[in-house]
Amino acid sequence: MIRFLDRINFKNIYHFLGEIHNAYCSKRDFIQFQYGKKETNFDEIETFLEKINLVFEEGQILNLSSSLFGNSLKSNEEIALLQKEIVQHIIDTNNKDFFFCKEYFAMFEYEDGHYVHYPNSYERVNYAGIRNLFIELGVVTMVNDGRYYTINESYVNTLKHLLVLKGSLSPRQLKVALNNNEKIGREAE
Repeated sequence: MIRFLDRINFKNIYHFLGEIHNAYCSKRDFIQFQYGKKETNFDEIETFLEKINLVFEEGQILNLSSSLFGNSLKSNEEIALLQKEIVQHIIDTNNKDFFFCKEYFAMFEYEDGHYVHYPNSYERVNYAGIRNLFIELGVVTMVNDGRYYTINESYVNTLKHLLVLKGSLSPRQLKVALNNNEKIGREAE
């Protein structure tokens, strides 16, 4: 897992992209200075956005991806479009740096018409960064004070290549079934 992911959040991404968008001079040092007035973790945000191809640097000049042209990042609709674009880039199967998305979303099980995940303490700690980012992006919802998480219905089709198929056993369900079979086997002996 990428170690700095726990320092990535949508507010920082939004301000970073806003500084580039609004700058009369998009030199890296200038953007870093302007961004630093409000936020922290400039290097981590820049690296993250470069890895998902939303920002690129050419000779100390930071540029936005062409997919962000025309988005002023001001209206709720434009912010929602930005969130969806970030999600699309993070879960892109060609983006090998984010292979852990498959690992994270494979933990969700299809139950009662929804994809849900009941994390253990290890999963809570190790996937906190990606989970929190996906919560901020509107993909995942925390339920019952974090007892479990669900995937928002509007993202199920977007994530279908990462999710356990409906009717299939999730890794947790498979483990429970194998443990039950092993217990039955021991009792039969």
